[in-house]
Amino acid sequence: MQKSKNLKNWNFTLIELLIVISIIAILAGMLLPALNRAREKGRAIACCGNLKQIGTLAEFYLDVNGERYPYFYGESSGGPAWSRLFQSQAKTTKVSDKPLPVWFCPSDPDPRIKTITTIDNPYIRSGSYGYNRAFYPAAFPYRRSHIPRPSQKFFLLDAEADKGDRTFVYTNNPYCGHTSGSHHGLQHNFGTNCAFVDGHVERLKNSVLDLAYAIWVPLQ
Repeated sequence: MQKSKNLKNWNFTLIELLIVISIIAILAGMLLPALNRAREKGRAIACCGNLKQIGTLAEFYLDVNGERYPYFYGESSGGPAWSRLFQSQAKTTKVSDKPLPVWFCPSDPDPRIKTITTIDNPYIRSGSYGYNRAFYPAAFPYRRSHIPRPSQKFFLLDAEADKGDRTFVYTNNPYCGHTSGSHHGLQHNFGTNCAFVDGHVERLKNSVLDLAYAIWVPLQ
């Protein structure tokens, strides 16, 4: 009789344990997506910090180069990539140095960034980021001060992962006049971090980048 009673208590304890495990599994299923979103938000913030620092280097470059944006392959065809020219403005680096950590977005899934040993690596000279094709001097032979709404025009942004040349980014806007290179990336919950001419960094949704052509074009 005593043995039967103990067995009954043991069975009841197992049922309680299974209930607790089920509750934990349900809570984990609810919490994990939120944790993943929080983790990605942290990565997106780090990416914005990268773009902010690159924007500061770009400001230094423009200040000593007559406020003119460089070619995406450098100051002239075949010259150093724009990313090398911007990086050279850091006091601790030279044009030929290895890329700084700021060139790599923590959310970038492109496997090629793991092999970058030089800032002039073909096709991914700028790491995770691409140059707005509309700022190419052949299309935009003007100075920074000529841009009418600098807070609404971006020149640098996340580049699409594992897609061709990430040196520059283009849209289907005919103003850009180029259909090679990379599209904008969607690394941050289907959004793209962009560095604007006035120095601020902002995340834009895919729908905005695809439809609002004016934000791509410096003089509109």
